[in-house]
Amino acid sequence: MTVSLKSKTSALLFFVLALCIFISVGDALSDGEFAGGLGTAESPYQIATCAQLQSAGSYLDSNFLLTAEIDCTADTGTEGGALWNGGLGFAPIGSSTVAFTGNFDGDNHIITGLFINRPSESYVGLFGQVSSTISNLILSNVDITGYGGVGALIGGSLQTTSVENVHSSGNVVAIDAGAGGLIGSMLNNSIIENSYSSATVSSTEAVGGLVGEATTVSSSYATGNVVGSITVGGLAGEVTNIIFNSYATGQVTVGSKGGGLVGMITTGGSVFQSYATGDVVGLSGNNMGGLIGYCQYGSVSTSFAYGDVTGGVRVGGLIGNSGGCHTVNIYATGNVVGSNQVGGLIGWEWGGPTSVENAYSTGNVSGTNNVGGLIGLVDSQDVNYSFSVSAVPAYDNVNYIGGLFGTSDLIEGTVGNYWYNSNTNGVGNSASATSSGEWELVASASVFKGTSTTAPLDQWSFSGENQVWVATAGRYPTLYAIAADDVSPITYTLTYSAGTGGSLTGTVSQTVDYGSDGSAVTAVADSGYQFVNWNDDSTANPRTDTNITQNLSVSAVFEATPSSGSSGGIIIPSGPVVNIPPYLLAGNIISDVQNGYQMAISADPFFTMVGWESYQKSVFNNYSTDTLYIKYRTSAGGVSQVFILTVPNNNILGTHINETIATSSITPPPDITDAEVVIDAPLSEIEIVVSQLPPPDYFTFLNDLKPTMINEEVKELQKYLNTNGFVLSKVGPGSPGQETDKFGRLTWIALLKFQRAHKIYTENGSLGKVTGNYINSDLSLKNIGKQNILANYSFNQDLKPSTVNADVKKLQRYLNNNGFPIATVGPGSPGYETEKFGSFTWFSLLRFQKANHIVPANGTFNSATREYVNSKLF
Repeated sequence: MTVSLKSKTSALLFFVLALCIFISVGDALSDGEFAGGLGTAESPYQIATCAQLQSAGSYLDSNFLLTAEIDCTADTGTEGGALWNGGLGFAPIGSSTVAFTGNFDGDNHIITGLFINRPSESYVGLFGQVSSTISNLILSNVDITGYGGVGALIGGSLQTTSVENVHSSGNVVAIDAGAGGLIGSMLNNSIIENSYSSATVSSTEAVGGLVGEATTVSSSYATGNVVGSITVGGLAGEVTNIIFNSYATGQVTVGSKGGGLVGMITTGGSVFQSYATGDVVGLSGNNMGGLIGYCQYGSVSTSFAYGDVTGGVRVGGLIGNSGGCHTVNIYATGNVVGSNQVGGLIGWEWGGPTSVENAYSTGNVSGTNNVGGLIGLVDSQDVNYSFSVSAVPAYDNVNYIGGLFGTSDLIEGTVGNYWYNSNTNGVGNSASATSSGEWELVASASVFKGTSTTAPLDQWSFSGENQVWVATAGRYPTLYAIAADDVSPITYTLTYSAGTGGSLTGTVSQTVDYGSDGSAVTAVADSGYQFVNWNDDSTANPRTDTNITQNLSVSAVFEATPSSGSSGGIIIPSGPVVNIPPYLLAGNIISDVQNGYQMAISADPFFTMVGWESYQKSVFNNYSTDTLYIKYRTSAGGVSQVFILTVPNNNILGTHINETIATSSITPPPDITDAEVVIDAPLSEIEIVVSQLPPPDYFTFLNDLKPTMINEEVKELQKYLNTNGFVLSKVGPGSPGQETDKFGRLTWIALLKFQRAHKIYTENGSLGKVTGNYINSDLSLKNIGKQNILANYSFNQDLKPSTVNADVKKLQRYLNNNGFPIATVGPGSPGYETEKFGSFTWFSLLRFQKANHIVPANGTFNSATREYVNSKLF
């Protein structure tokens, strides 16, 4: 047989090509380029080292999964390290010319010490340029420098990209423009969700604590200080679409266009349900605002700023330069200093027809020209239902200084129902202003500072489903949707009370500024009682609460001191319901009880026996005693329940078989799911037995859980987190269906995220009483009376924006209960759902649809969404 040369050559080429493919695939796996995987969506390449992370740059269209904590400190940041690269450090995955288009899941692992020093290159970060989805990653202590488009995670994104649940800390520097603590530039319908950065950031233009340039940012925040020349914000430098439910706390130092949250909002952009607390330092710069430096034909709603603002021209406590920007439900409390066009709320308001509505300012304002307590210069805008109590320089109609406006050149707009604080006049200079309401001095209007809502305040919304304002005796009105205090909105209340058996010394009701300390309060026991603890488990006495960041209400718990005597019996102190009174077995009964004597406890059918636990030990009259408590959980909060203690008699005290020795009726408040019965008795003399009711048909958490613990409750906790949107891991131990009984790092991270999402700030990744009560209450809601819940929730019609009916209220309740809250406070928030389908409902529903891959995802409650929701209910 003969073979032509052409055939031999073709066969040889085919063999070489196949061999190359085999060697290429083999190298990626056998030489340790990755820890496993095939790079597909179903089987992503697994990364466990910094070197493997660097190798991802050769596979820009593949998918990756981080499987371990990675420390890049020595490899990238130390001379001689494997990825030192002559001082350039880590090479970004993707570049200015070729984007990373795969997906990257960090699986909540941490990359530490990433070092990049490429001051002449653009698109610099862990990823250079991307068009992909990146999620579940922590970048700790980064040190990154680039020319333009620089961020800890991503340098820049020119195509649609999604970033979710990514955190960063460290330092980020861009020589030219576009720098963010997490992302340098992120455009074209890209979105950042549930992410934050504490990195310090510096650049020249488009600089943000989280992102330099952005389209959409949701449920994210930044805490680092930010420095730049122009268009600088505590969260974002420039935003083209929307910022929702986000905040920034860092100081912003800027030349011009600087804001505590955003430097500049461009046409069509919006900010709602967001805030900033950091100072904005502009020196003599222009367009400075506590929230936004320059808002150009955008919108701002349900937002506020606390920081002080310093600048030159167009300086405002909330917005410096507001051009055609619609603003509603807003306020500012910081002090404002500038030269011209300076306002407690807005520096320059122009470019109608738009409006300022439901707004106020309280900070001091100073400047030389066009200075107003509310707005420095207002032109062609409608301003309604607003007030200012800001202190301004003396009224001056030459330099245009007024308690409300510095200058009001309202050619097209109207002014209506204003209130201002001034010794002389509300407006420094007014031309063509049409007054459609009341102009009165706050200082002389008793109707304004109080609870009255009579004319002219009857035009303000103080009640009803569409309530906007809250009236409180002796205080100026505050906005209902974003409740704040009077002139100093960042204050909290500390309330102390004493349970039965004692009293308190010190100030029992304190108002404390944010971050400040309270004064000492001491619990003093009455005769025959002793102090046990406070009902938040603190044993400090005297007690001084420090670094206050939320309201606090605690009660001192006392117990009767066991004593000897001849009378015997049960001591049942009285006390308020919220402090469940203890039931104490008198010490003298010891002499009448023999070893083997049994005591049983029965409960009302609404309660389930949990068990006995040791509480504390002490010695009285040569008897060693334990204080034990029994804990019951109820599914019927608010219903009067009965606790009965019985003693089965063994002929020592008589002939009764079950003698009731204590009965008490209490009504737990709706938010209390635990009740404690405390019994002080000598273990050496009494054998404790319990009559136990059948457990509920769903799991409940009874014990505290924390890292390193190994038990069955940990496994149940992992199941709960996995099925409620806080997945430990997508694959391997801890992932859905592969939960373990070990409380490790993944459990800690997932639980910490759950606690933050539900505003539980006291237990920090451990399951204590607060978290346990929250989860058990949720489980009870989902299991007890389930058919009634389903009947209340099932949907039978489509819903869309502007719809007003009962199903909208049910939809809001469903979204609130399933991790997509309509609002955190006010209308639409949990417990305050409404029948109106507005922008907040639309946005929450849109997030829900995207998270559950419902098509179409357009923010309307369509048939596909209705079928999905109903299928989850049944």
